[in-house]
Amino acid sequence: MFPVFTGIHNILGKTADDPDILRYITATPGFFTVWNLVLHQVYFGCCCLSHVSHAFPKLVPRLLVFVANVVRRNIFNSILVPSSMMTAVNFWGMKSISPAAVYSDMVSAFPQWINHSLHTFVVPISLAELFLRGSAGEAMDFGSRKGWMMINGYVTIYTASTAAHFLSTGTWVYPFYDSMNNWMKAGVPVFMYGSAGLYYFAAKRLGKIFWGKHGVMKQAAPLMAKLK
Repeated sequence: MFPVFTGIHNILGKTADDPDILRYITATPGFFTVWNLVLHQVYFGCCCLSHVSHAFPKLVPRLLVFVANVVRRNIFNSILVPSSMMTAVNFWGMKSISPAAVYSDMVSAFPQWINHSLHTFVVPISLAELFLRGSAGEAMDFGSRKGWMMINGYVTIYTASTAAHFLSTGTWVYPFYDSMNNWMKAGVPVFMYGSAGLYYFAAKRLGKIFWGKHGVMKQAAPLMAKLK
């Protein structure tokens, strides 16, 4: 993936200093897709650390394992699942309306499996993990109010980062901002808050379906009981 990213100007027949290329590369850290990818890396990294600690209990410090378990149980149902839904629906929805609004020409330079890995498969992977965690007896949800506050806090931080990107570079993260007036730009965060809440409660509903009426199919893990 990295060789394609660094040589994307050659694939598209453009120069390295082309304004569109520079804008895409500069904006990449601000893509919602990239933020969602980082969430997946953090969550599954914490899961891996937890499994390693069970196999080699003396190898991983107990405090590190405790922090990893707290992080993964906090971000999964509250942020990761809703964020994955937002990534897939918003990307493909915008692409169907205006491909150029989400750098469709740049994305076409990558193999299709990379595109789907970032924008499509994140949803079934998250839902599969939601089901597997529920069947394992881990109560991942902290309740509607706390989870709702966490996903909205995440959206707030992301919105602030897009504003900071504009102030520092003079360009917006996504091209669709270019054709908007100020009122429409102000409506983007409102839309994100609304869709984040919708996907959060959809994930919560799916969790109840997977885990049972009380949010867990078996007795919760001891650590989770202490956290509550």
